[in-house]
Amino acid sequence: NLCLGAAPTVSVSVPDANAAEAGLDPGAFRLSRTGSTASSLAVSVVIGGTASPSADYQAISTPITIPAGASSVDVEVTPITV
Repeated sequence: NLCLGAAPTVSVSVPDANAAEAGLDPGAFRLSRTGSTASSLAVSVVIGGTASPSADYQAISTPITIPAGASSVDVEVTPITV
C-alpha cells in the first residue's frame, strides 16, 4: 500500500517590510510550510507590484526552495538605485 501524507500548506509573511533604495536597506518576505520537513519543498511564486525586477530590486529566482529540515525560508528583497 502507498500512503501519501497531506500536502503541505505554504504561507507568506513579511518580517521586514521596510526595504528602501535610500541606504540600500533590504527587506524580506518569509515562506513557511506545514507538514513534514523531511524533504525540501520548491515553491513557485509570482511577484507583482509597481516595482520592476532588475530595475528597482534584484530579481528573485523562482521556484524558491524551503530546505529539508526547515519549516520556513526568508527571501531578501534588495533594492537597486540608479
